[in-house]
Amino acid sequence: MRNILIALSTLLVASLPACGTADESDIVDQPEMRPLALRLEDGRTLAVAPTGSTMLVTGRYLDGHSLPRTAAVAVLEGSVDVGVTAQGTFGLNAVRLELGDVIAYPGGVPLHLTDVRARLEQPIRLHTAWSDDGLALDAVGDVTLLLDWSLQVQGQPYELAQQRLTEIPVHISVVAMGPSHVGLHIAATRPGVFWSWGGMLELSDLDLDLNASDVIRVPRIEQTAPTTLLP
Repeated sequence: MRNILIALSTLLVASLPACGTADESDIVDQPEMRPLALRLEDGRTLAVAPTGSTMLVTGRYLDGHSLPRTAAVAVLEGSVDVGVTAQGTFGLNAVRLELGDVIAYPGGVPLHLTDVRARLEQPIRLHTAWSDDGLALDAVGDVTLLLDWSLQVQGQPYELAQQRLTEIPVHISVVAMGPSHVGLHIAATRPGVFWSWGGMLELSDLDLDLNASDVIRVPRIEQTAPTTLLP
């Protein structure tokens, strides 16, 4: 399975055919131009590959002398719902991610974030460019993500306020895989501070890189220990 995921990631990131803006009527009217469009016209749910996906977050203690540190938050499980309109416009319909626990020690006190989940606020249609052979597309636009999480205190989770991350530029590449499957790569970056805690800690610069497909069912990753954002 690991070899399959590595091959999928390599295909999505490195082997996407060059895309140019296509006349949307060509995609609809010429069957030979739209094998990928045919696969997406009724919508697809793609499974996120945890071992081929990353979410980076930068943390910094607000003590006046600590340096920022970037850490990879574990992607445990996720799915992406996609589709395409009759006019050939790509739609990102849903993104659901379950993320691993994160821990930091502001003022020497452990701050343990758990039940971390991210999702797309609402479906969105993106500017779409198709490859000449209709086997791939690129889509770009801005999305809003909702971040839900809890603070764990003595083993008990306490829900924190939801974070709404707006105007996140996203670049999505989609490819036809084999006779009937679909592969997808999402890159999104949200610079700047998006959360602070008690004047002691801030989180910033979210960077999301996801690979997903409907080729195989990907098992959920079980996290053995929280990611240490800041020691």
